[in-house]
Amino acid sequence: MKEALEYWLNYKNIPEKELIQLNTIREENKQFYNESKYKLLEDDLFDRMPFCQLNSKNAHITVSTCASELIEKLFETFVDEDTLIISSSVEHTTVVNEKSKRKNVYDLHYYEEIKALNFSKLKNIIKGFKKVFVYIIGAQISTGEITTQVFFKKLKQTLDENNIKSIFVLDDVHGMYIYPRDYSFFNFIIGTAHALIRPYDMGILIHNDTLNKKEYEIGEKVYNWVYQYITKLDMILERKDKLFMLGQILNEYFAKYTDFQRYTDNIPNIYAIKTPYKTFTQKMWDNLDAYEIRLEIANKAQGGIIRFRAQQFITFPDYLLKGLNVLDKILYTLQHF
Repeated sequence: MKEALEYWLNYKNIPEKELIQLNTIREENKQFYNESKYKLLEDDLFDRMPFCQLNSKNAHITVSTCASELIEKLFETFVDEDTLIISSSVEHTTVVNEKSKRKNVYDLHYYEEIKALNFSKLKNIIKGFKKVFVYIIGAQISTGEITTQVFFKKLKQTLDENNIKSIFVLDDVHGMYIYPRDYSFFNFIIGTAHALIRPYDMGILIHNDTLNKKEYEIGEKVYNWVYQYITKLDMILERKDKLFMLGQILNEYFAKYTDFQRYTDNIPNIYAIKTPYKTFTQKMWDNLDAYEIRLEIANKAQGGIIRFRAQQFITFPDYLLKGLNVLDKILYTLQHF
């Protein structure tokens, strides 16, 4: 099995000089602006988003130092005491924090409501509300599981039938550039640079100009940040086949653990597998996090999750074999505990 992993590491590997460039961080104290040139960069990004249905004529892109800043501003702008927030229980920490500050929140259960397209509870919740702010993740960070476009359309139909005005925000941090998605349906789409390029932190916000009022402008158009981002992004996207291949190799790697169950309804660059272990120590978490392998407890009743993002091991190729060696020792300990 080690041979297959070494094959993957050597396949389309990034030369050392380019790897150094990939790992350079954003020029935080240098911000250059050029409206006409920036518009070209917007189209460069839209062209890399499969089936997004947007371009610089019907949408625009702004950025910030991090996605959290953009998320907070969206909640601040569109949520008041009369607004119902519709979200899910598998959102980013910043979203969880923002929801905790508000009184009108309904979190949809991923399997029982989102995946099952079951709106029976929600139909009772929305009664009495005239405004709804929908913020839902497109691909989960822990498992990579996808929220389908069919779900979003059915939710919009339900709100329209009840004469409720809505703002739809898609958190596509983990699906952007990977999962074909019609972005023209949403008011805003959130992304973040470090999802695919680990050392490069920059929040991304797509504004759908056909749905939004012009007075709402969140983020900035920083030319040099986006230009540098695209040069790094292409190093990863030129290796999409490599991104999608790692999961198959890891599936073979974990086949020896017959009581593990792989998540399948997920984006192909995230590999997640469910284990029967319901407790991981902080030391275990820290030891694996150092190699970009994550341990998570999604549900105490279901067991723990081991998660890999393929792009991390393109950026940090030395981490994969070393991390798996640490993981094997941890799993041996858990099996014999």
